[in-house]
Amino acid sequence: MTDIPAKPSDQQVYGPIHPEHLARLERAVRSLRRPDREIFLAHRLDGMSYAEIAERTGLTVKQVERSVRRALIRIDRHMCRPELRWWFWPF
Repeated sequence: MTDIPAKPSDQQVYGPIHPEHLARLERAVRSLRRPDREIFLAHRLDGMSYAEIAERTGLTVKQVERSVRRALIRIDRHMCRPELRWWFWPF
């Protein structure tokens, strides 16, 4: 019997996460509307399926899909835009 190699972790594949990137990601997730944030985290961190989330929240699967999509778009926009510092703000 052959052993199946373990799936490499994200850290092994992508390398260590820079603390500034992690902080930006946390801010992006915190900026989400509460329902979108909770659905996004349930799907991505807890590994729940859309159907499981829909059953728990009373939403349809389509509504859960939209919520995750909205969260991903908002996080992507937050991560891709340059970080503005106070000295860059137009007065």
